[in-house]
Amino acid sequence: MWNANATARRGALVATVMLALLTAGCVDATNPPSSTARQPGGPGYPVRITHALGTTVIQAPPKRIVALSDGDLDALLLLGLQPVAVGETTGPDGGVNAWTAPLLTGDPVVLPAGDSGYNPDQVLGLNPDLVLAGAYGSIDSLYHRMAGVVPTTAYEVAKGADPWEVTVRQVAKAVGLVDKGEAVIRDTRAKLAAAKDAHPELAGTRFALGQMWTAASVGLLRSPADPSVRLLTDLGMTLTPAVASTTGATTPRSYPLAKLGALTRTDVLVLYFPDPSLRALLQGERAFARLDAVERGGFLALTREQYLALRLVTPLSIGYTVERLVPDLARAAAGSAR
Repeated sequence: MWNANATARRGALVATVMLALLTAGCVDATNPPSSTARQPGGPGYPVRITHALGTTVIQAPPKRIVALSDGDLDALLLLGLQPVAVGETTGPDGGVNAWTAPLLTGDPVVLPAGDSGYNPDQVLGLNPDLVLAGAYGSIDSLYHRMAGVVPTTAYEVAKGADPWEVTVRQVAKAVGLVDKGEAVIRDTRAKLAAAKDAHPELAGTRFALGQMWTAASVGLLRSPADPSVRLLTDLGMTLTPAVASTTGATTPRSYPLAKLGALTRTDVLVLYFPDPSLRALLQGERAFARLDAVERGGFLALTREQYLALRLVTPLSIGYTVERLVPDLARAAAGSAR
């Protein structure tokens, strides 16, 4: 499967990290604030959030927040709030991702994701007053069970694939920090713009992005609306016409190894290999070796962290991508220059 969360991960959250990036006045949503503490949102409630599954009404500033996805969690942390519980993420052994850990200061409950998703009774048992699930791809299966008990958000544009700006705005509205959410968006866009300006070699570079899960084929993203594709295009790159969908299809396209020659006029080929042995297998294929991108030095194999940052697009992961992946992309683009 393409989804990095397809296999349920177990393990406790490794999460007592000192907070150095937030100001001292931020509210810890794991505990009710004192009468002198800054309320998360102040006046302006109730708040109404319309999404694909209905309308969520939040009557008062939330104090016990559950974040079920990386996108919701990262947005919440950047707004200065801490959750009482999180869905297990894609970090090592179920821990948080490298770009999230520095902002997580509490010791939230880690909700295990079974094959059918999170257990709604377990979520409700934490007595939350807000469940953030706008970026959670499987919210459909438990939304109505939870929404009748506690305000629960859901995706607005596409299941599990809302643009990161949509998730940030939704979370910011839910906690009453709309202006701060807009500041997060501006700051993130500025990072992308600066990275684009710093690496003009990326401009117009035709790329293909995917992963190799089996020995039989390579799966490549083909939708310009995919968050990962959109992130690379924001850096000035162009999805190669060889794979780009002309019908709006969002599912990855599978290429048998012998048919990789179809990726003509592709400058940079970016792949992730969950099993390192698959990389050796692919590089032994004649069709792969003859690709323009490979012959010109434009092949880039992603590390696990680079891949996750590129697939789980949040303001925090974008910062990680700019620092840890963009330089490699630029080298691949320069190597593939005509």
